[in-house]
Amino acid sequence: MIGSGIATDATGAMFAGDGSTLFRLKGNTLRKIDLARYALGDITNVVSNGQGFLVSTTRGLIRIQGDRIRTLDATRFPWTRGLREIVQTSRGETWLYGTAGVVRIASNLLNRAFDAPGQPVRTRLFDFRDGLFGSPQRRGFVGMQAAVGGDGRIWFATSAGLAGIDPAAVYESAGAPPVSIRSLAAGARTFRDPSALILPPGTRSIRIAYAAASLSAPERVQFRYRLSGVDTDWVDPGTRRATNYTNLGPGKYQFQVIAGNEAGVWNRRGATLDFEIRPTFVQSVPFRILCGVLVVALLWLAYRVRIRAVSAQVRANMAVRHDERERIARELHDTLLQSVTGLILRFQHATISMPPDLPERKTLEAALDGAEDVIAQGRDRVRALRPPEINGDAETLLTEIVRTPQHGGPPFHSVTVYGEPRLLTPAAADEIAGIANEAVINIARHAAATKVDVTIQYRAEALVIRLRDDGIGFDPLVLRTGMRDGHFGLVGMRERARTLGAELIFDNAPAGGAEVTLVVPAPKAFGFDRSFAARMWQKGLRLLRSG
Repeated sequence: MIGSGIATDATGAMFAGDGSTLFRLKGNTLRKIDLARYALGDITNVVSNGQGFLVSTTRGLIRIQGDRIRTLDATRFPWTRGLREIVQTSRGETWLYGTAGVVRIASNLLNRAFDAPGQPVRTRLFDFRDGLFGSPQRRGFVGMQAAVGGDGRIWFATSAGLAGIDPAAVYESAGAPPVSIRSLAAGARTFRDPSALILPPGTRSIRIAYAAASLSAPERVQFRYRLSGVDTDWVDPGTRRATNYTNLGPGKYQFQVIAGNEAGVWNRRGATLDFEIRPTFVQSVPFRILCGVLVVALLWLAYRVRIRAVSAQVRANMAVRHDERERIARELHDTLLQSVTGLILRFQHATISMPPDLPERKTLEAALDGAEDVIAQGRDRVRALRPPEINGDAETLLTEIVRTPQHGGPPFHSVTVYGEPRLLTPAAADEIAGIANEAVINIARHAAATKVDVTIQYRAEALVIRLRDDGIGFDPLVLRTGMRDGHFGLVGMRERARTLGAELIFDNAPAGGAEVTLVVPAPKAFGFDRSFAARMWQKGLRLLRSG
């Protein structure tokens, strides 16, 4: 079928193009089909192919079948750029005439390209190297520029005259061209006919030259190549026979190149080159490990400096608190308790001088007994303000506390330790001592217990202390509210626990009695224990050696 600017279909409708708009005229009805949204430029020709239309544009090719429109973009298919004429022959071939020359493609392959644009298309280009001189006419009156003669030849009108081609006489090379990699250049060195190379450290840029043999038309051999790790897909350089790569890093690479002849027959196996770029010292794994160790060391140093600063601040604050508590304890003992004791002695002296059967004497004796209880409680508070000196672990601290008599408290006690003991920080020892003191005092006064058991668990993540007695247990109201009416001992224990960032739990034991559990995070309880870290490191090494 011969192409022209106007085409008709089987229904008698006429089609013509203007700019990027295709017009369909049937009878008195004119319909416009806007092709601008496909961004393929202006329409150059319209051809009927029996099933629909082929529309050539300045930047591609369009197929219209009913309401279905398919396109081939010149960026993906360069041979569709600047088409002027479309001719389809009875041999099942489509001839396209444009600025690149004359392109031959099998009509079924052209249809497949429209239906599956991602598939490669085999074409044959005829240009000045085949004797086609001139280009399609663009000025003045431009009519039909391609036609099929009676002898089967196809004639093309060019700016230099008339050119014809006999499709039956076209020779095609059926063999794929052999491909070889000629050289690889890196810096001042060039490696000829390489198959595997190891390049010097620090190599950043290379140039690879390749070639393919074709006796019929060597200048038309097409290439595609890719470098593993750099190119994500095949690169189409056209007929260029060399490529450059820059900014390469150390590692192993594989370069592949394939070639196709003028008939579109491709050598898919191609040629392969494996090469390796050795790393410099700063690119090597040992250097990276060294940098990682240095960064960790710097972070560790910063951490240690910070820990020392915080520890010094904590020690300073603890010293101030200890001084203040000792002052308060002295004031309570030297003023309030001594004064109340003196008043009690005076009232006792006055009571003794009263007749034994006098009712007022019994009232005074009861009041004196209550005053002695107040003195005893005051002394307990003074003792709590002066916690024992802590120079060890939790077992030493808690054993000292439960062993101290607390107003006739439980005479029997036990301290059980699980795990490897670790030294407490001064801040943690102070708060734990305060909580334990209050717990033992409460057991002595309210639990009616005969025994208290202390369990200490040294865990990797926390210190767990549990005090359990065999007394009457907590009042359910105390467990719900967290305090006893008019008493603030449990409230103070919770406040100390919050200071440590610890969890404090009050509960009744299943077998009877009360249970107080304190869970202190390891960093708060022990700080950074260098000896413990060294022991854990040695233990890990032993496990690795035995594993």
